[in-house]
Amino acid sequence: MKEYNVYQHLPGDPTNERYELEKNSKFWDVGKWNYFVLPLLPKLCKELTYIEGGCNAGLYLGLAKELGYKRVIGVESDKGAWERGIKYRDDHDLDYNIILDDLTKATNFLPLADVTVLVNVHYHLRIIDWLEYLDKLQYKTRYCLIVTVKTTYKSWRALSSIEALREYFKDWEETGYIPWINPEGDPSPREMSSIIFKSKHLDRVPIKSIGNSDSTMDFYTSHSPMKSEYANFLRKYRSKKWSEKEADNFLLSKLDLYNNVKLKGLKSPLVVRTDNRLIDGCHRAGILKALGYETAIIRKTV
Repeated sequence: MKEYNVYQHLPGDPTNERYELEKNSKFWDVGKWNYFVLPLLPKLCKELTYIEGGCNAGLYLGLAKELGYKRVIGVESDKGAWERGIKYRDDHDLDYNIILDDLTKATNFLPLADVTVLVNVHYHLRIIDWLEYLDKLQYKTRYCLIVTVKTTYKSWRALSSIEALREYFKDWEETGYIPWINPEGDPSPREMSSIIFKSKHLDRVPIKSIGNSDSTMDFYTSHSPMKSEYANFLRKYRSKKWSEKEADNFLLSKLDLYNNVKLKGLKSPLVVRTDNRLIDGCHRAGILKALGYETAIIRKTV
């Protein structure tokens, strides 16, 4: 068995006997992407965020970026795999990020995702860590796509079967499934399948469909935001509760938020009533519009 930090074969890596078997297989590297990941991914992706947990050296991050995903992020806990991935990315001037961290911890600071991909990862986690991760994930990603194989049962870790995954994701909506492919003639077969689930809490909609989403727009598009119409309105509106300095500090914090969203993405969805009126996130909506987004991830509530 290969060491984990050389598990993915990147373009340009030296070949060996094992790779010669795997390069034309449906169950490894690009073959796995083409047969088990790509068919289930959202395809209209110019504004979408792709996050991959346990991304190894980042082979699929590059493929997701080629597909057109706007923001692509990988999380990898193995330092050797992470170092290979960073070197390959930087040597080829590729546009994605790889974070060295534990997947279940990284969820706290990662941006919202349109799709989170877990390729042969989840069944390595302790069951308690996996369940706690899923509790967070349903509010952090619209879709979760999982590639899995048949593994040896161990009571302390998450189960790998499709039946178990459907139970873990019983509060999500299953939107696609690729069963085990007949391995006849494949040079390096595995008993593999993939499945994708949609969160019932998050959606992506046109920003223009959200009522009250223009209220801070001029603040983020103005050449002098601290003198904008919105800034002057806020100072006047808050004058009974805030000093001018407090109002200015608030406005400056929102400019910091703009730079953070531009660099790292949005961490929280816009909160929208069932009638589509925005009730939390007017600054986030203004930031997205100023950055050229036409859509936003929302969470609906009463």
